[in-house]
Amino acid sequence: MLTEPARRAEARARRTLACLLAAVAVASGPCPAHAQRLDPRRDALEAFQRDDLAEAERILEQWLADNPGDLASQLFLGMMRVTASQELARKGGDPSTIRAVAVAAIPPLESAERLASGRPLPDLHHALGYALMLDGRFEEAAGRYTRALEEKPGSAEILRQRGSCRLELGDFQGAMEDLGRAIQGGSRELPSHTAYARSLFLLGREAEAREALESYHELISKEPPDERHFQALTGVARYALLMSDLEGAAGALAAACPIRPQDVPCAAELGKVLYRLGRVDAAREALDRVAALDEGPRTARAEVAHHRGMIAMGQGDMAGARTLFEESLSLAVRGETLQQYAAVLRRLGESGAAERALERFAEVSELEAALGRLEDHLLTRPTDREALARQIRLLIRLERPEEAATQLQRLRFSDPGNPALPELERSLSRS
Repeated sequence: MLTEPARRAEARARRTLACLLAAVAVASGPCPAHAQRLDPRRDALEAFQRDDLAEAERILEQWLADNPGDLASQLFLGMMRVTASQELARKGGDPSTIRAVAVAAIPPLESAERLASGRPLPDLHHALGYALMLDGRFEEAAGRYTRALEEKPGSAEILRQRGSCRLELGDFQGAMEDLGRAIQGGSRELPSHTAYARSLFLLGREAEAREALESYHELISKEPPDERHFQALTGVARYALLMSDLEGAAGALAAACPIRPQDVPCAAELGKVLYRLGRVDAAREALDRVAALDEGPRTARAEVAHHRGMIAMGQGDMAGARTLFEESLSLAVRGETLQQYAAVLRRLGESGAAERALERFAEVSELEAALGRLEDHLLTRPTDREALARQIRLLIRLERPEEAATQLQRLRFSDPGNPALPELERSLSRS
């Protein structure tokens, strides 16, 4: 039996296929030449329905090489690529492939628009908005979505997508309004609600951001727990922590962890919050359980080892604390861990090693402060690619390769022509 999200995804796929068929039926009529040949759009559609995008593209590109003025085939090629990109995204495909397929849709869609000479084309602006958004051209994408909303007023999907563009452009008020309207229009999609909460947070309305995700979790609470529940709960915990509500954060994380029991960052955060609440036994239990997995992102595993070290230190086990702090530092260099490591070394009578740890602590703390300032800047200026490149350099210097790789992928995705990319890729490969 299909889950509710799967049913909605299937319905979207059917609607998108209907758009493709509408593109074929655009009143440009049959193929403009060689009437005795089979219609290449029909052949391409059959290949596309077999999940053979490459063959469908080959058929249409070959036809368009001789018939560039065939409006319907240009439109069909562009819409087909947009559909393929959306399907890849729905299935959790590689982000760079999702982007590449979408961006390849822009030239044929723009050609179709020129050939139409002002005549309306079905879903053209919506499709171009999607492709331009994935190309990092958020202002142009938002403009296309605005025109698409003229054709489909109140469309929750288009409002969500325009709201996402406005977030990227730093128009947090506009984003909040679009995303709020999408939710009021019945959107149950996770991205609508998480982006709405983020827009509220960026407007300084942390309590409302938390309430937005709590409301979303309540909305889907009767459905079997899945990724939407996990993301909503961890989002609630994040905003609760920003409001210094440790109890609220602990409750949300305790509910989220069983949904993804192998998720190290979630378990590490729960252990850290429980430790801060003084519930040492519960914190130890949570941290020991996730440490036994010996998997997950290095930074999260470093946090687990750090807090296990803090518990050992609090119980007077300096040798155990030393081992755990060294484990943490082997995974990710953090100023807080270096400071506690130096304290343990001092208590073990190793003053020289303690001094060296403190020297490293001073250096790392300076880098972490600079990283924090960049993160704050990027919250409100997410399209500042120069700042994103500086952030990646700092993450590499702080020996956090996984975080650096994630941000590098973000830069590569949003600005593939960025001149800093080759140097950053080389630096990361050497780290």
